[in-house]
Amino acid sequence: MTQDIVTRSWGPALVVLCLAACTGNIDSSPVTAGDLARPSGTGGSAGAGAASDTAGAGPAAPQSDFTTSAELRRLTRVEYTNTVFDLLGVDLSAEDRPKELLVQGHSEIAGAQKIGYEDTSQYLGLADKVATAAAAKIDADMKCVDAACGRAWTEAFLLRAFREPPTPTIIDRYAAILGAADAGGTSVERVTALLAAVLTSPHFLYRKELGAAVVSGNPGVRTLNAYQVASRLSYLVWQSMPDAQLFAAADKRTLLDPATRKVELERMLKDKRAQNGLRAFVADWMGLFDNNLGKKSATVLMGTPPDLPQQAARSFDLLVDDVLTTRTPSRFSDLLKTNQIYANAALATVLGVNAAGSALQKVTLPAGDRLGILTHPMVIGAHSKESGASPFPIGKFIYENLLCEVIPPPPASVPKIDDSAAAVTTLRQKLESLTKDQPCASCHVRIGPPGFAFLPFDPIGRFKNSDARGQAYDTAGVLVLGGVAAVPFSGAADLSAKLAARPEALGCISRRMFRWAYGRFEAGADTAALSAVENAAVTTGAGVVEILQQIVADPAFAQMRGR
Repeated sequence: MTQDIVTRSWGPALVVLCLAACTGNIDSSPVTAGDLARPSGTGGSAGAGAASDTAGAGPAAPQSDFTTSAELRRLTRVEYTNTVFDLLGVDLSAEDRPKELLVQGHSEIAGAQKIGYEDTSQYLGLADKVATAAAAKIDADMKCVDAACGRAWTEAFLLRAFREPPTPTIIDRYAAILGAADAGGTSVERVTALLAAVLTSPHFLYRKELGAAVVSGNPGVRTLNAYQVASRLSYLVWQSMPDAQLFAAADKRTLLDPATRKVELERMLKDKRAQNGLRAFVADWMGLFDNNLGKKSATVLMGTPPDLPQQAARSFDLLVDDVLTTRTPSRFSDLLKTNQIYANAALATVLGVNAAGSALQKVTLPAGDRLGILTHPMVIGAHSKESGASPFPIGKFIYENLLCEVIPPPPASVPKIDDSAAAVTTLRQKLESLTKDQPCASCHVRIGPPGFAFLPFDPIGRFKNSDARGQAYDTAGVLVLGGVAAVPFSGAADLSAKLAARPEALGCISRRMFRWAYGRFEAGADTAALSAVENAAVTTGAGVVEILQQIVADPAFAQMRGR
């Protein structure tokens, strides 16, 4: 019934979800069916076109389609979940939400986030569940007995839900639901219909970075209004909507001042919600778009507890929190070289540490075997096959996510590897023999060595010193940077420590944060701003505060660049 009311009478803005990619303006009135474009896909995120095909497209710069602002940024799964919780107090942690399309290992590239029919259905279902869960409490708190009260409440609610002041037309449209007989026979039903309409509006589902006045002398750049700056800041730091203080600063337009943004950033980083933003960024950096630990083969998972994926995910989050929000100074590089991890009985046998009970506790990693977040089961599991060794996917991940290089895809025909025959030949020797000639060699001379460093780890991150035939793993190699053999390492732990000190890796962290903040890849006009961010990262060991300060204080943070 709720969905029928929303689509038939009170929420025509809902149908904008059928757009293949919402990249135009949202005007002061809800969008109607006549404004719609034909969707490009019928299967949800999978029907979003060529965006997903750009990953690993080659060593060139990112595609130009994703170097300019998309103006509207669809809320990611994490952003949607956090926003619903902060707005309505409803926890969607276990809900199925539309996934992001990945572009070269990034989930925040706004121009790629198209919506298909399955996504539309998911948003409708989520809105109905959230509205039903929240309506009774809201109705009780409202205490409205007349239309004027309902309109005042609606105006205040829409300011928060849409992250900027709604126009009188929009206020009237939504407030009318509270008094509409066909929206429900009780006040709770009518509130439910109103909430469902709000949650399926493009004003809620998209972050608007439309801009207004053109920057003098640069017709391709427009200034954001203060509310759009508030949202950009809150979703960067908290992965959620602005709070009352940010709304107040937006109302006073003080957020257009870089100094004010730095003050607000300092305040926001002290808020517990900063953990949400840092966890989400690190997950994106590490390529953790799904929890793959439970998807490994039955042989690999034999003897592990059924809740291993959940315990490992919680361990990962606690490690990020510990390194980035409790230590001073907080540096992303410390994640690569920390010798501690969170474990309990479920994770102890996987990690090779001593831990008992169900509570996750901080323990020290075995010296020489593991070091830092790259050897965490969540990261290894994300870049490993269901069974067997996965040196090339891991090596590719190291170069693309840790060094910001783009590795081309493999040739169409790849020989099948027999890992069981030839007792005198190791897997590494076989793989090196198969990839020593062109066209494979140009890429495998890079991705092979860091991948072989992880040979001792199985697909869920267990460490062993030798292979099935008792031969010791050869994990030594050289990390090729800038076309030359530059960084020797002895294994995964040594590689992690070396990466933590390399300016290329530190600069890559800040480059990914730059892309994360703007929802696009960098372009020529960003050279100076990006250079400043990278310099801050190299100087401070990728300090969290320093990188974020450099980004939010730049004039570009209050601007959008058109196509």
